[in-house]
Amino acid sequence: SSAFLQYGKPEERSSIIQKLKGQVVILSQQKYASNVIEKCLAYGTPEERDVLMRDFFYCGQTFQTPMKNQFGNYVVQKVLQTCDEKYLDMIRSPSRCT
Repeated sequence: SSAFLQYGKPEERSSIIQKLKGQVVILSQQKYASNVIEKCLAYGTPEERDVLMRDFFYCGQTFQTPMKNQFGNYVVQKVLQTCDEKYLDMIRSPSRCT
């Protein structure tokens, strides 16, 4: 639940985020998983958000598929609200990968 991600122990939230690693784009397109990803982005530390962002901004990855998905589009919006400048630069210049 979102309350768990918001008020739970930091190490438990971090554990959940580590389990999402590598699957964020796929999971963002599923109803309940997309909610979990949104809450992790909202309540995670900058380092935890970075783990999730890397999945979205992996070289060659695009927002097209999740953006067009009924659940994924909300995750994309949350990504854009919570990402830092280096990721915004990657959106502006998609050929730049870090």
